[in-house]
Amino acid sequence: MNEEKLKELLEAEKKIVRVVCHNYLQQPMYGEKLQDTVIFHLENFT
Repeated sequence: MNEEKLKELLEAEKKIVRVVCHNYLQQPMYGEKLQDTVIFHLENFT
């Protein structure tokens, strides 16, 4: 997989993460913490 494709996938993942966190975790603090954690892991994974 080339780097450009990975970046696109990462952006798509981040969007999904944000939507999921927003929809399922209406407690703002918890949702944001989870979102940051997942995005952090995604960025370090690629």
